[in-house]
Formats: sequence, C-alpha cells, structure tokens
Amino acid sequence: MADIETLKLRVQQLAERAWDVPVLEAGVKKLTKEGIPRKTLNEHVVFGRNMDPGASQANMAAFAEAKGFQKCGLAAGIGARLAAGFMIDSME
Repeated sequence: MADIETLKLRVQQLAERAWDVPVLEAGVKKLTKEGIPRKTLNEHVVFGRNMDPGASQANMAAFAEAKGFQKCGLAAGIGARLAAGFMIDSME
C-alpha cells in the first residue's frame, strides 16, 4: 500500500493537471446515455484449441506436434487459467 506522502503528491499532481473538460464531459454523457459497454469472452479466440496433454496419448501427441511445450513454459492449463482470471477481473 502506498504511503500517505506518495498519495498526497499524486493528488497534487492531478490537481495541477490541465484537464480537457469538454472531452471528459462528452465521455460522461455518452456513458450515461449508452451505459458502460460490456466485454464479451470469445473462448475459441482466447484459449485456442483445447489440448489437455494429460487426457490421453493422442492429446499428448497432438500437443507435442503443435509445439505446445515450446509455446508455453507453464504447466498445462495454468496459462489459460491465468489468462481467464485476468480477463474476468477486467470485465468486473
């Protein structure tokens, strides 16, 4: 957590900033009128092919053929779980 002096400095910097008020007001009016756009999750694009190498010998062969080990240094499934977590958090 940031210390109080760092926060005070940041508040001062923001207070001194030259804000483009008409642009900010237009953005607020648009969000008020249209609402905040929701992000959608396209699972195929995000996760690509489901290649669980531990599920079967055929999956392991397909994973190795697709150079899955070279493309991801994490244990199987961890990268997808991390990515999903980041995306879900950004949608909230």
